[in-house]
Amino acid sequence: MVKNLKRKIDHNDNDSGKSITAKNIKSKGTKSKSTHTESTELVDAAISDDDAESFDGSSDNDTSEGEGLESSEDESEDEVKKNKKVHSEKAPTADELRELSVTPKIFRSNLIKLEIEELLNETRITPQSSKTKDLEAVMKRLVNFIENTPEVPELPLKQAIQNLYTKSKSASSKISTQYKAPFLKPALDTTHFLVKYKPPLKIAVVGSYALGLATRSRFGFNVDIAIQMPTDLFTEKDYLNYRYFYKRSYYIGCLLSALNDNEELTSTLEFDYDYLRGDERLPVIVCYNKKISGNKTEKSSSNSFCFRLIPCISPETFSRDKLSPCRNHVRLNYIKNAWLPKKDSSTTDDSESASVNPPTPNYNSALISEIQYFSHMSFLHNLCKQSPGFKDAVILSKVWISQRGFGKRVTNPSLKSGEVERDGVVNGFLITMILAWLICGNRGQNSKKTPVLSTGLSSFQMFKSLLSFISNDLISESKSALEFRNSQKESALSEKFSLAEFTNNFDHTFVDPSGHLNLMSRVRPWELKRLQIEAANTLSTLDADEEKGFFSVFIDYVDNPLCVYDHLYKLEFDSSLYQLDQQLYHNFIDSDESSLNWKMLDEANIVSYLQNQIVSILSQGLGNRALLIEARQSELISHLSKPPSSSNIKPNLINKKITFLVGIIVNKSEASKLVTLGPQPPAASNNSQSSILESESFENLWGEKSELRRFKDGSIRLSTVWGSSDSSPFERSGIVPKMISFLLMRHFKLGFPDKSLANSDLLALKCNSKSIESLNVLKALGKHFGGKASSLSTDLPRFLQTIDEAKCVKKSSSADIYQQIPKPFLDFETTQKYFIEWTKKVINLGDNLPLQISSIRTTSPFLRGTSVTVPKQTYDNDDTYLYAIDTILEFETSTKWPDEILALQKVKTAFLQKLGEVYCSSNSGASFNIVCRNYGHSDSESNNFILVDGVSPLTIGNDGISESSGDLLTHEQDLVLEIVDSSYTGFIYRVYLKLDREKFFYDRMLKQFKASTPMGKDITSKKAKVATLTRQLRHWNRVYEWRAKHHYEVDSFSKTHYPTFATTCRLFKRWLSCHFLLLESGEGYISSHGVHGVPEEIAELIVASVFSNKSYDFKVYLNSPNSVTSAFIRVLELLAKYKFNEFPLLVNMSLDLDDDDIIPSEDTSVDWSVANEHFNNCKKSKTFGGMYVMSPKNQNCEWFGHISALVTNQLKKLATASLSTLEDLAGTGNTNLAGKIFSSPADKFDFKLVLDPEFCTRSFQAISPLAFKQEPDRYLRASDFTKSKNKIDDLNLTNKGDIGKEDDLGGYKNIELAIGGATEGDDYDGKKSVDILQIASKHTRPNPFGLPKMIAFDPASKLKSELELIYNKSAVFFRDIYGGNVIYGLWTPLVHKINSETSKLKANLGLNIMPTKSKDSVKVNIDAILCEILHLGEDLISEVSVK
Repeated sequence: MVKNLKRKIDHNDNDSGKSITAKNIKSKGTKSKSTHTESTELVDAAISDDDAESFDGSSDNDTSEGEGLESSEDESEDEVKKNKKVHSEKAPTADELRELSVTPKIFRSNLIKLEIEELLNETRITPQSSKTKDLEAVMKRLVNFIENTPEVPELPLKQAIQNLYTKSKSASSKISTQYKAPFLKPALDTTHFLVKYKPPLKIAVVGSYALGLATRSRFGFNVDIAIQMPTDLFTEKDYLNYRYFYKRSYYIGCLLSALNDNEELTSTLEFDYDYLRGDERLPVIVCYNKKISGNKTEKSSSNSFCFRLIPCISPETFSRDKLSPCRNHVRLNYIKNAWLPKKDSSTTDDSESASVNPPTPNYNSALISEIQYFSHMSFLHNLCKQSPGFKDAVILSKVWISQRGFGKRVTNPSLKSGEVERDGVVNGFLITMILAWLICGNRGQNSKKTPVLSTGLSSFQMFKSLLSFISNDLISESKSALEFRNSQKESALSEKFSLAEFTNNFDHTFVDPSGHLNLMSRVRPWELKRLQIEAANTLSTLDADEEKGFFSVFIDYVDNPLCVYDHLYKLEFDSSLYQLDQQLYHNFIDSDESSLNWKMLDEANIVSYLQNQIVSILSQGLGNRALLIEARQSELISHLSKPPSSSNIKPNLINKKITFLVGIIVNKSEASKLVTLGPQPPAASNNSQSSILESESFENLWGEKSELRRFKDGSIRLSTVWGSSDSSPFERSGIVPKMISFLLMRHFKLGFPDKSLANSDLLALKCNSKSIESLNVLKALGKHFGGKASSLSTDLPRFLQTIDEAKCVKKSSSADIYQQIPKPFLDFETTQKYFIEWTKKVINLGDNLPLQISSIRTTSPFLRGTSVTVPKQTYDNDDTYLYAIDTILEFETSTKWPDEILALQKVKTAFLQKLGEVYCSSNSGASFNIVCRNYGHSDSESNNFILVDGVSPLTIGNDGISESSGDLLTHEQDLVLEIVDSSYTGFIYRVYLKLDREKFFYDRMLKQFKASTPMGKDITSKKAKVATLTRQLRHWNRVYEWRAKHHYEVDSFSKTHYPTFATTCRLFKRWLSCHFLLLESGEGYISSHGVHGVPEEIAELIVASVFSNKSYDFKVYLNSPNSVTSAFIRVLELLAKYKFNEFPLLVNMSLDLDDDDIIPSEDTSVDWSVANEHFNNCKKSKTFGGMYVMSPKNQNCEWFGHISALVTNQLKKLATASLSTLEDLAGTGNTNLAGKIFSSPADKFDFKLVLDPEFCTRSFQAISPLAFKQEPDRYLRASDFTKSKNKIDDLNLTNKGDIGKEDDLGGYKNIELAIGGATEGDDYDGKKSVDILQIASKHTRPNPFGLPKMIAFDPASKLKSELELIYNKSAVFFRDIYGGNVIYGLWTPLVHKINSETSKLKANLGLNIMPTKSKDSVKVNIDAILCEILHLGEDLISEVSVK
């Protein structure tokens, strides 16, 4: 949108914007003044009372003005130099000095001021300028043609409509002219209802373009042209029974027919219908500019426009007192008789009084809005003259709402099928009027605290005041009502149009300056709520840092529904619009005054009415669990997933199904609660009438899911329960999706996939709702009304289940996606409790050890909940792969530790062995083992040189790779104590002993080598030894300090703030592993090019950056994600769109949230200067590239390295493809597409090593095949629950003996469970849990090597690590660590360079080379390398394939 604005700003350079001079400010102010003058002239013409000649689409003087402005911008270089010289000799004027002094008070830095000025220049549309010259030329031809359209003689309505169709079919135009019925089709008999067409009485440009308030948004801008219809086309009572709207629709039908017949106009413009603010009573003609879709090279900002032809009438056409909001203008007799055959309803149309039937306020507002265009123009025009900053404030506000999806995109003919913005009342015009009200509005009782804005405020001050009002005062608990101070309504009409009348008939009231029109008529409550949340979020961003927040507020588009909403449902109904339309008229005939659905009739939009009812039910059910429930267009997803088609083929509206989206933003503090509290039963509140009504409403809402419970405080409440007290966070994250599925099925017969609800919920589900909303919908839309609902919230979590877990799941409970983890697997929270108890037991052993244990820490992802697989209790059983929990043990300090490295290792071994013996003696059944993978112990006297030369235990393998390869991430060379705790927890613990003396020893040796002054060849040796010691020191820090710090930081971040963070990490890691990019803790190595993979610690930091929602170099959404699906998609979006080559990814997990939990407050204590300096230094390196992820404690990427450019580019491609697939999935509802994002193409690799599956010990950790099911989802329907009881039996939902079982006690549900001896956490079959030892024994299998207790032994990973050590210069290796039996390889750029060019033999190439036919040239012997690899793998590698 803004071409000249790019993220090239150094956030640490706060003085970069302070070089602005008075000359710059003066020139910008002069240009703004000329813009104001030009737009004023255009408005004066538009609001004059003369005929259409006052503005004919262009001005005769626009050329001179436009060219004058253009020429002033294109001065010659000599003139520019001369002006500069003159200006440099002049002192600053008083105005310039005043502006310079005021700027620091308005903006926190000059940089934000410059950015806003540039934004305004790029988005402002100046009428009658050189940039709009083509637009106004086209508009002139369009207006001239409309003025000269021929008259159409008077005919009965139906005959006139038929003539339109006949003319359309016989014409050469490819576009057929359809008569757009204004919601209700014409009556059967229109003999006495005559219509005709005459040229407009007046044509004028109205709206933002004429006022100079038009804004170029993401999709361009529109120009509104008001076409005033002649008054003699209407009669006095045409405001009744849609008569005016029938005539209006016929009028624009004739106009559209004439426009389509004009070849000159159709060559430039494409004409079609649209609805004004989504009101089907008010169709308009949209004229699309064909240049946008026809020629991409001409898609400039000046071509991104469209015209909207809006019919209107004179204020004298109808009497104002007839149009008050309390009157009814759609008579019941007309509704009942208009579509009856052989029935003349015209005699009874007007016989009823307006007070007999309920009022039709939206109908009346639609009529009044037709006469207010020119009065609104006059009001805003005068305000623009009074307030210089008003125009720019409006432009800023329009850009802001456009980036959040408000307003309608109609500027491109190829995009009209994908209407991604809200087609509603909350648009640029409403925002403009709210800002106008803040300046000159009336302050009633509800708005006394809102101050009146001064007309002298700057645009940015007005914009922030507008945000403050919207976030705090626009929506209140009571009905909010706004009106302007100087209302223009007559005293005779003041009572009929009083503020009380508006508030009685509208939920939201904002009376326009005339005092007759409610500008918030038909506003949907979720739009205002979303606007309020967005305003609060924007204010928090600007308050935190205006300079950094500029892009987040004005540039970033943050209305991707897959990222904004925590849960997004696509609702697809069985009935087509045509079927519902027929049902509508059938209901009219059979209805009486009490049964007629007046709300739907007044809404004039079936889809909008249905959305209101569904959102109402969900709001009642979810209560404070949801911050926002919003209905959106289904085209929103199709626009994201596929580029819009430029075809003129229109969809078949007759068979078009009703589909739309429902998005929910969750309140994380309430969403995971297990119990939904309802009202007290009537008996507990003396059978009061209000209590009876509340109880009936709650029971109608939940049906048999509602139950009576007594709580600990003695209260008795109706309630619904959604899990047991021991439910894990993953199970609790499914509560909101279950509630939504339950409500949609019960009240609206919307089917859902058969794994969305637990068995107990399915038994309570009966589709016989008696709620007011659902009864109204079913009555209005027919008994057979229904459909299906789909959501990513129920699609992605299933990919977390492994093959091993799936085998342990009972068939009776397999229907629930968010089911309890099957035994012998254990949830992460219980595992953490077991670990805490185990650490207490170990610490208590200190009396039997030489030294007391001071601390036991852990680095295991099992204990922070981010492991891809869940912990498995094996006890004393062998398994194919035995999980281990890594811990770091530290003894109290002592001066008796030896100072010699080998002696230190021997004492360390003795301490670990003593600990193992003491533990096993205290815990019968436990066993231990000391693991030391280090060989080459030496008795040499010079142990210092042994350490550096690579003979010492802790350095084996490090010098096996070249200096350029960097240090290993692995920690398996260290001494380990393995404890098999088969007596209590059933887990295996790997204990590392931390000795600070080791680190001191490395530091001392490093200082000695650095201080030495070798000569000759020893200089090279010194560099190598210093590099080796440096890597060794980093290795020690990584194993004993950095990983532990990272663990507890992540654990605190997850538990304190974001419950869904851990599960998102699990899903993201699974995605990385499926694409062969994940490195477990301890895998891989850090080279000068970075890590060729994603260490799981860095993966967790990437996810944390999405939850912190605070990267000003990327998008800042409404709030942090509160669902796994939303968070996962945001991670993919971050990987796909973040500019990693320009900015480091800065992640701060030490957050302080504000009260509303909208956005984390700025932590000013974090100084990122070290991170930015390190990144800028890396940019100067030849090997720069990749992803730099930094945290406050790790600002130089030293802990886990940075991700290489090779892997970063692959991540971008995979994330982009996955996002596209998820958008297709959300748009189509085809759940089989979800499997594609967890399947990676392998055709891009140079070679692959196929391993023998028998020796792949982690094959059971692969994704369960059930997740990749090929058959379509089975949707449960209403008939599954309403036909017969046996129908439920066929679904295999539960045991047949439980079905139909009634409560005999008639008491409280929780007391019944206690008496019966059952708990809600029991298995679904009602049986007690069997012995966990038997389960563990049943679900374990011996490893393929026949050796006992091979803990965490994965031959495939060992082979990959060995290949990386040997062939790090030749190839890069990838593998799916969770079950993959193939190692993929890519030849390094060095190999390709040597083989593609003539390379001469050099020393220390480090590659397997062979001579070529050319003299002294060599090439890499790829075949020999692959043969070496095959020999190295022996029986483990079964096949080697080369691309």
